[in-house]
Amino acid sequence: LRLALHATSFFTMVMFVCGGKVLVLPVDGSHWLSMKILVKELNQRGHEVLVLVPDSSLLIHSSESFKTEVYPVSFTKADLDGRFEQLTEGLFLKPPQMTDIFLNVQRLVSFTSLQVEGCESLLNNQTLMSRLRVGALILSVYFLGGLPSFSGNTNIMTFPQRVKNMLMSGVESYMCRIIYSNFDDLVSRHLEEKMTYKELISYGAIWLLRYDFTFEWPKPIMPNMAFIGGINCAKKAPLPAVSSKNVCQSKHL
Repeated sequence: LRLALHATSFFTMVMFVCGGKVLVLPVDGSHWLSMKILVKELNQRGHEVLVLVPDSSLLIHSSESFKTEVYPVSFTKADLDGRFEQLTEGLFLKPPQMTDIFLNVQRLVSFTSLQVEGCESLLNNQTLMSRLRVGALILSVYFLGGLPSFSGNTNIMTFPQRVKNMLMSGVESYMCRIIYSNFDDLVSRHLEEKMTYKELISYGAIWLLRYDFTFEWPKPIMPNMAFIGGINCAKKAPLPAVSSKNVCQSKHL
């Protein structure tokens, strides 16, 4: 049960491991592109991998490197694609502005509510859930560097910008409660033990962080956290050829 509940998060992948068997619940979109690298690596190291795939998936497909199990969900590919487009437009195509904060929070809630629907479909699939009979060890794999910043500030700030950053940090906790309120409801419906979604994901045994301190500020980490920042850089592109003429010109600049 915890397995499916964890999978509602759009920045985590959760695996149950039992005797070399790995059950994976990926999140669709670009997050899966990084997760797939890890899944294939697990297969190459002798693990038997099964990936649970919603029937309205956009990027998660079958592969020779792992087995898949498709389960029905209540939304369509068009619904999922539309939510992704909303997020892309509001959070990634342009720097987020303070004036857009409530609209972008609404977009995040809309996206995460769709993830909750998918999780609900999986939990209610009694045939599949009883057949899985997963083990007890949870591995939470965290693949996102963080939520987009709504302040739009860089690491070099004026005094008014620092004040705005301080105010933003004060409302972050409240914003997260709004964004993940659907997850809290899901946990309360399916777990007898009273807890929040935040408390639930804290049970993860291992967190693989796609961070690299070359791009991130140093921060405290727990003993069960490991950095895999270069996992999606395995394919190296050759450097472009540089002619001697260009080298000579650069020396005179």
